[in-house]
Amino acid sequence: MVCTESGCMAVEAKWTEPAYETVGDWLTRSSKGAKGKRNRQDVLSGWLSLLEPTRTLTIDDVKGITYQTVHRAASACRIGTPPQFSYLQFVSDGVVSMHQKRLADLHTLRAVLGNPKSFPFRLIEVDIEPTAEFGQLAQLPKDRDTASKVKEALVARSLFHFRGMQIHDVP
Repeated sequence: MVCTESGCMAVEAKWTEPAYETVGDWLTRSSKGAKGKRNRQDVLSGWLSLLEPTRTLTIDDVKGITYQTVHRAASACRIGTPPQFSYLQFVSDGVVSMHQKRLADLHTLRAVLGNPKSFPFRLIEVDIEPTAEFGQLAQLPKDRDTASKVKEALVARSLFHFRGMQIHDVP
């Protein structure tokens, strides 16, 4: 989240992660039984209430949208200043492109909201190339020792080469 007196931008950033499940799938899957499902419905209702200044929303309106997209957009509305939502997608060789999926989710949610001009959505794609240093770190086990090595590398060295960026405003 980047918030100032004049606005709040929620940012969802991804690189190699696959798409999250849809709201419909997320609501029906819970390891905590009926109580967990009810909690998820309550959470979703809270997100929808934050998004409602544009129009009244129901769970059916967002069932086919990735739940994390709905969550992040609602987060932008929480502060009360003009909201913005940016999906930051890192792209690199050998990683499956999520361009179409991310844009489709953003388009669908904006349409459900009534395409409000006062709530811009964008997909920002940053083309990166991992360095050899990153490759070495990626091979290490995920533990405290590795965490300290990653912190050290972030301060002292470059882990990526940035090759370019494209910004796609979602109409």
